[in-house]
Order: sequence, then structure tokens, then C-alpha cells
Amino acid sequence: MSVTPDAFYYSDEINNTPNIFYNTLLGVSIAVEDHFKNLLFKGDISRIIYASDGYAFKERSRKHESLLDIPFMNYYLTDISRDTGSRYLWNNEQHVRGLRDIDDYQSSFGKPIRLVPVRLSFEASVFFSQPFDAMYAYQQLENDSTNEIILYSTFETEGGQTIRNSNFVTYEPIWSPEYTEQEWLEKNKLTPIGINFDVITYLIYTDTDPISISKEVILDFIESKNLIEDVNADPSTIDTNRIVREYLTSP
Repeated sequence: MSVTPDAFYYSDEINNTPNIFYNTLLGVSIAVEDHFKNLLFKGDISRIIYASDGYAFKERSRKHESLLDIPFMNYYLTDISRDTGSRYLWNNEQHVRGLRDIDDYQSSFGKPIRLVPVRLSFEASVFFSQPFDAMYAYQQLENDSTNEIILYSTFETEGGQTIRNSNFVTYEPIWSPEYTEQEWLEKNKLTPIGINFDVITYLIYTDTDPISISKEVILDFIESKNLIEDVNADPSTIDTNRIVREYLTSP
């Protein structure tokens, strides 16, 4: 007996309260992809896919008419934990009483905002067909990774109030790591760079309107990723919840 792909237990909550579940993860994904597309791919976000290392080539070829179109980067969430390491962001007072009225957050929302710091861990790699390209990219990654990388996600309520979420990114590039497809990589003379990264960020809770990324921002993101099959469809008829849910549950 099989389980159908659409058998989501919390589908009503997710569909009736836009983005209540994956707003933080989607915000991180948009910020991360925007960062690496500029660092590695001259702004070409289509070269970044959400897929695990083990399925990266299959997912890349599936979405590009059986072509890998090297170079490309994959990344995939592997763990969520409360271990924020030396960056201790937990504050019991703000969790119990809510965030203090910094930047008029509390007065704007009408009720307290609570933040729970978490560490999101991702496996990630970038693949090149020319070793010299890989060397150049590695140099860029080394320089980038030795800086403090803070990326921001912007959310809003139905009432129009906005809040920015901080995403602290850390990683250490690894030259030509071993993969399960190592023989295939060597046969096709591909040079990989491992860039597993961690993101320390906040889960955000409100007692009033749930916050979300605006539909315009989500539409821009999924359009740039070529995730909309009917490019001429009326934007108001596009089920962004379904598309984002499918994107963030790739193998």
C-alpha cells in the first residue's frame, strides 16, 4: 500500500494560513540562492537547484532536458537543531514576554513577537567541467567564507507590517571531495567543490497575523527558477503554496 504524494496531514493549516510553516526556510533559501548566484554564477539563479548530493545530477538533468549544463550548484537541508554554537541567541525573556519594542515591532504588530534561534544545516556542492574555472571559484569561496556572512529575509503581515530576519551563514569550501558518484565524476572530468553550510536564524511567532513572504516575492523567485509550467498564467491563479512545497521537498 502506497502513500500518495499529496497526503499532507497539515494541508488545511498550510493552505488556509499562507506560508505559516515554511516561511523561515523559504526566506533562507531565497537569501542563500541570491548570495551564491552573484558570487559564483554572474547572477544566473537557474544554475542553483534544491537537491541532495545523491540526487543532484538526476534533478539537474530532469529540469534541463537531460542536460547538466555545467556549472551548477546544489544544496539541501539535512538538519535542524537548537545548537547555535558560540553565537548564543536564545533569550528567555523575549521568548516568554516577546521581543522588546525595538523598531516599533510590538506597537506595529499589536502583540509580542517571539523568536526561537535555530541552526539549519545544508549539504551543498558546486560542479565545474574546467579545472581552471573550479580554481577561480574556489578562490572566490575562500574569500567569501572568511568573512561574516549575514543575509536578510524580509517578511510582512496581511496588514502590511514588515520584519527582517537575520541569517548568519558559515561554511568552509573543500576542494574535490569524495562522492558516491566519484567514478562518474572522474569519467566526465568534473571538478567538484564541497560547500556544506550552516545558517543560524530565527523561527518567528506572532499572536496576530501570521507573517509570510509576499506573494510578489515568491512569484518572482519561482519564475526566475522556471518552476511555473504555464508562463502565461494569471498570477492570481498560481498556487504558490504548492510550487514552493514541491520545490522544498526535492529528494
